[in-house]
Amino acid sequence: MQKKLILVDDHKMILHGLTSYIEKASTWNVVFSATSKCELQEKLEVHKNDFLSETPDEPVQIVALLDIKPGNDDGYELGKILREKIPSIRFIMYSMYCTYGNIMFAFENGAQGFLSKDSDETELILALDAVVAGK
Repeated sequence: MQKKLILVDDHKMILHGLTSYIEKASTWNVVFSATSKCELQEKLEVHKNDFLSETPDEPVQIVALLDIKPGNDDGYELGKILREKIPSIRFIMYSMYCTYGNIMFAFENGAQGFLSKDSDETELILALDAVVAGK
């Protein structure tokens, strides 16, 4: 199974660190990262073929890790954009504001998971794998 990841956060240093760790410590492939809604939409168009299965018997699992408030954008809106372009995508919202309201709002708006930005690397990989497994 191919496991592909999209990262969205308005902080480039966070995106670079996440990409570096995920690709070294797991079987996930970061397809692209974006810092804004505009960049996300551009990259979705450029990378649209990256989400297709290379062989019929090898499914592609696609997950997005979305900041709930990347700059002036709304992470929940970005999740809806992703779902329109890639119906099978699953997404995890993440934030430094881990209030009950934020967590519930994430699940009510289609997220399959929620992570604190205080989570360690192991928790991140476990969350990605759990979302793919439907947990």
